[in-house]
Amino acid sequence: MKKRSHPRQACWDEDEAIDQYLETIAETVFTREEEVLSVKRNNFNILPLAFRRRIFRKIAGLAVAEPSTLSLAQIDEALFFMAAAQTGRTMSLPRGLSIGREYDRFVVGMPADMPEFSSSLTVPGITVISELGLEVELTIADGVPTLSEEKNYLWQALFDYDKIGSFLTLRNRRPGDWFCPSGMGGRSKKLQDYLVDEKVSRRKRDRIPLLCAGDNILWVVGFRTDERFAAGADAKTTLVVRVSGNS
Repeated sequence: MKKRSHPRQACWDEDEAIDQYLETIAETVFTREEEVLSVKRNNFNILPLAFRRRIFRKIAGLAVAEPSTLSLAQIDEALFFMAAAQTGRTMSLPRGLSIGREYDRFVVGMPADMPEFSSSLTVPGITVISELGLEVELTIADGVPTLSEEKNYLWQALFDYDKIGSFLTLRNRRPGDWFCPSGMGGRSKKLQDYLVDEKVSRRKRDRIPLLCAGDNILWVVGFRTDERFAAGADAKTTLVVRVSGNS
């Protein structure tokens, strides 16, 4: 008697098969050109909707160097644009991502220039950073809490609240920025040098959010915190910072 597959396992098998197939055709649909991705318009638009959704999520993830946080509605808006846009038209998406129609292709990436921005954060509370399509949630806790896994946050970090105070900002980089990356024994490092060492492209450096208290960088968000302000075991009050995509 033939053994029957569990429905959930069957779905996993189908998902894996689809992903493997899309990997085999990826080169015929998009290529990387320096710091953007070039999508072949005709090859992309003839694919079934489900395939276009998966491939576009992958493209968006590659363009911002991390897993894409776009919602289904945002992806479908992008696909509608790609099906109908005339040459020269562009569309903006969260996290600074943009799509531009150039004749027989689309260019997906981030604009080369990013203006300076700085947003004061509500403590405690939630602040939307529209420039980056992010939402920053700050809470204050007694002792040192365990980071939550209940929501799909992009990043989380803990800081000793007594060392930083309540006036916090989220901004992009400025000339002369430096911090003491965790794990470096308290040694300071210029932010520019740190980003070069982390192989962050020039195009993306102005889009990396910095959590700051006054002139001090507490956290190069998505990378390392400053060791001086970390919530150690003896911290009496902890600032919990959670960053998520703003859909």
